[in-house]
Amino acid sequence: MTRADDGSSGRSRMMRKSHGSGYLLELRPTTTGQFRFGATPYSTIIIGVWGPRQKKIKAAYQFFLYTSLGSVFMLLAIPLILLQTGTTDSKISLTTEFSERRQIFLWIASFASFSVKVPMVPVHIWSPEAHVEAPTAGSVILVGIPSKLGTHGFLRFSIPMFPEATLRSIPFIYTPSAIAIIYTPSTTSRQIDLKKIIAHSPVAHINLVTIGMSSRAAAGIGGSIPPMSSHGPVPPALFLCVGVLYDRHKTRLARYYGGSVSTMPNLPTISFSSTLANMSSPGTSSFIGEFPISVGAFQRNSLVATLVALGMILGAAYSLWLYNRAVSGNLKPDFLHKFSDPNGREVSIFLPFLVGGATVL
Repeated sequence: MTRADDGSSGRSRMMRKSHGSGYLLELRPTTTGQFRFGATPYSTIIIGVWGPRQKKIKAAYQFFLYTSLGSVFMLLAIPLILLQTGTTDSKISLTTEFSERRQIFLWIASFASFSVKVPMVPVHIWSPEAHVEAPTAGSVILVGIPSKLGTHGFLRFSIPMFPEATLRSIPFIYTPSAIAIIYTPSTTSRQIDLKKIIAHSPVAHINLVTIGMSSRAAAGIGGSIPPMSSHGPVPPALFLCVGVLYDRHKTRLARYYGGSVSTMPNLPTISFSSTLANMSSPGTSSFIGEFPISVGAFQRNSLVATLVALGMILGAAYSLWLYNRAVSGNLKPDFLHKFSDPNGREVSIFLPFLVGGATVL
């Protein structure tokens, strides 16, 4: 089998994986680029106008610059695809043979764009700051939508359209993803803001998805879909829990909380369910994806698979540490005097997120 035949066969396999997932329905990369670029101003306004703290303007500018500059690379790559294929329909683009040099150029452009949205190290800096400075609703939107745009772009466009460039660039995906999986759980031990602690969690989980997608193994690619789906309800539920506490006590500092399990029984129960889903415990929607990702990564690179397993352990450890710090322990009446559990309206808001996080897809 020639190299060209092998590349064509690999492309066909990747196409079948991508189209068979049932998750990726958009057929035009221009629509994805326009949505990504068009969604940036709205998220910037949410952070800059309704953010509760003084650093919101800096976070809004940072979010706007990172995401808009990343989107520009994708918008510049689309005309090159149009120049060769005569259309932006991805069905035609997927069957078009790009030269190796053009594949590398287009892959770099798409990688620069999608890696910002994932986000991957070192362009992840905007994510924790944007989440911390945004209002609760803004954090839910930011963590629930943009990250999937990045992984969607990799799985739907970059990998199947540019298979040879993807094969050559695997180390450029594995390295920042592995760093993020280890770095983000480790750095949470230095954080004192509950929201910033939670903001680091999605970075690790979504970089686990990028490793699975880049493994070129059926187990890894298939296993990357459930974590992408569970990434929608699980981190937003944790942000909502912090939002409930902040709404009542006007502080997110972890040292002020503790012992709320004896005064607010509903919120700790909701937090515990969300924490289990965040840990990818058995029975949750993200659990069925992490093991296949580990298998797929091990088939390609045992060192990366080892780092993935270590990142899972660190993620579970800091999730339990956060829950124990915020919920268990002794009450601190010198700081917090009044406690009120989530009312019926607030609980009803949590229900879709809890169902989504606990449902095995």
